[in-house]
This record gives sequence, C-alpha cells and structure tokens, in this order.
Amino acid sequence: MSTNLLENKVDLEYVNYNDVVDEDGRVAENEEYDSEDPPVVEYSDAEIKGTIYKKAARWVLLIGVALMPLFFLPWTTSVLELNKQFLLAIIAGVGLVLWLLDVVMSGRISWRFNPLDKGVVALTGAVVLSSIFSIAKFKSIFGMANSLSDSLLTVAALTIVYLLVVNSFDDRGRILRSFFSVSFTAALIFGLLQMFGVHALSIFQYFDISIFKFTEARAFNTLGSVNVLGMVSAVVLPMLYRSNISIFKYLNIAKLGALAALVVLIVINWWVLWVVAIAGMVAVVMLESINHESRAMNHEGDFKMSRFLFPMIVMVLGIFLIVVNLNLVFVKNNLPIEIAPSYKLSGNVVWKVLQENFAFGYGPENFSLAFDKYGAGELKDLTLSEIKFFDSTSYVFNMAVHNGLVGLAALGFMLWLFGWSLFKNIS
Repeated sequence: MSTNLLENKVDLEYVNYNDVVDEDGRVAENEEYDSEDPPVVEYSDAEIKGTIYKKAARWVLLIGVALMPLFFLPWTTSVLELNKQFLLAIIAGVGLVLWLLDVVMSGRISWRFNPLDKGVVALTGAVVLSSIFSIAKFKSIFGMANSLSDSLLTVAALTIVYLLVVNSFDDRGRILRSFFSVSFTAALIFGLLQMFGVHALSIFQYFDISIFKFTEARAFNTLGSVNVLGMVSAVVLPMLYRSNISIFKYLNIAKLGALAALVVLIVINWWVLWVVAIAGMVAVVMLESINHESRAMNHEGDFKMSRFLFPMIVMVLGIFLIVVNLNLVFVKNNLPIEIAPSYKLSGNVVWKVLQENFAFGYGPENFSLAFDKYGAGELKDLTLSEIKFFDSTSYVFNMAVHNGLVGLAALGFMLWLFGWSLFKNIS
C-alpha cells in the first residue's frame, strides 16, 4: 500500500497477527495474482522503521515494563499500589500521544489484528459500563489507596499499554520479553532475600535515610503482599524458564529468576500457587513437543530430553509438597498472616449483590461496600469483626461483585478467545 507523505491523508494498513513478518516488520504476501508479475510494493526506510515518535513510544514502553515490577516511592502514603498506578497511567498516556504523533507525521496506521483484542476491549467495555452505574463512581474510576487494581483508570491504562505493545514492536516481542524477564528476576530475588531476612536496602541506614525503614520488614517486596509474590512467581515461571538472557557468557539471568521463583513457591507452599505453576509447566511441555515435531518435519534439530527436565521437576516437586504439606516455620513464622473471606462467605456476598443488581454489580473496587452490607454480619462474634476486606478470595467473585454478569460474560469471552487462539495455533 503506497502512501504519499506530502498529502494530508492517512492510509489504514490492516496486518494479520498470524501473517509471516520479515525482519523489517513487513508482512509477507501470500496472495495469488492473475498476472504473472504481482504488483510491487515499495516502502521507504522511514515507513518501515517508523518516525522518531514511534521509536520514542517503544522506549517508553520498554522502560515502563522494566520499571513496573520494581517501582515504589518511599515518601508516599501508599508505597506500592498508588505509585504503580500513577506510573502505569503515565506510560499509557505518553505512549498513546507518541503513537498518535507517529500516525500524523507518517500519514499511515499500521494495526495488527489479534484474536485477544476483542476480549480485552470487551472486558474494558464491561468495566466502563459498570463504572457508569456504580454506587460509588469516584471510587470505581480512580480507586482508593488500598484498592486500585480493578479501577477504571488502571484497566484503561493496561488496555492502552497492551494495544501499544502489540502495534509498536515488529520483533514478536523479543526485546520486550527480555526487559520483562530481567525486571521480574530482580523483583523475585529481592523479595526472596527479604523473606529470609536479608534486607538489600538496609544500606540506606548508613546514610541516615529513615524513609526506607519500612523495607526492613520481611514481608516487604516490590510486587505486593507475600501471596502476590507467590502468584507472580507461579505465573512468570514458564516465561523465565524459556528465556535465554545471559551476561558474562555463563550467567543466565532468566534461569536465575526461574530458580528464585521456584524457591518462593517452596517457601510459601500454597496449593493454589502450585496449581498455577504446574499448569504453566504442562503448557511448556506441550509447546516444546509441538516445536520438536515442527523441527522434525523440517529436518532441523534433534530431540533433547533435557528440555523437559525442569518442567518435570516443578510438577513432581509441586505435587509432592502439596501432599506432605511442607511448612518452613523458621521462615513463615516471621511473615504476616494474610486473611481473606472464605469461598462460602464470598459466594454469599456475590449472590446478594447479583440479586440487587445482576447486570453491573456494585461497580469496580466496591467489594468492601458489598461485604459491609452482606458479609460483615457473619463476623460480628469473631475477633475479625473489625477487619476491612477490599477483595474476596477469588478474582471471579470480585468480577461478579464489581461488574456483574456483564463483567463475567466479558471475562468468559476473553478466556474463550485465548483458548481458541491457543488451540488454533497448536492445530
């Protein structure tokens, strides 16, 4: 598709995400033409590589991805969540402005269609609708100090970042995954050292900087609570295992991060985390098997059983530790207890909320209001009666309370698209 950069018009280029993309990011055409000589499509270097604004947008996204797992500000009331939301909003806003400037200056829009796009947009639309009909609109839009992750601002910023990442990089995300892996490796190692009482930021006490005093708590890490650290470890374990980022030729940073994630899972030893980690390892084994079959068909590469060694160790170790219920008391006794309402109590709150407003629920980040109305009475004779719950035990329950049936339908639609896309690619 030719583009006249001197004319005041914009051409829309549709790119299928499953198309073959060459090293320059251009789509390889597979169409058949009636004539013997297909039309020649010429691109200038500026059109292929993008303007300086697109390059700047890529760097903003890369730096933002690298900072997000590690970012916190010690001199604020909400050290982690509020600051991470602020950083996410800046990344999304600056990245979107730079991407639009690239569209204006280059005179063309390059858009890759991805099966997950519809699911992400549907989920964002559900959050928008539930925020409009929320019982506490300001809280649903911006969140509160202790509850921000499901707010409209956070979800919208994540959606923008996702769309910018998909449509700004032409290397299938290799550089982005590298930045992501290094950042999460640092965050996991820092969190693991904190759990064992090794405080990496204690160096600031020699400079009489008291604002870092809170980092001496064993439960502190840059990702959230201890259980959040465990869930992140379970989720990123497959990605770190499959990454290959080495320094000094022999030190593989990603493998070091995978080892740290595995140790975190062993220390916490919660069956939910092991289920997530084992599911990820099963996916790794399946993908490695399919990759081997593909290479065998092309007569490339040999089968190596060592590829499955680490996934098999994780699966066997996880099942074994769940059965024996290993409890490392010398570590866990120094960690705070995290309390959440039971599945039964959370389910009762969900049922009452859906009876009151089945379509849109109470609105994003309003679980605490729903629990105070329908669940706090169950705790009136217990020592936990004064505790404030901002989330339920399950994300699905949170979605039902925050977004009603609209949110549940959007979540199911996105999961179905993900499963269908995975099945299609495997087939």
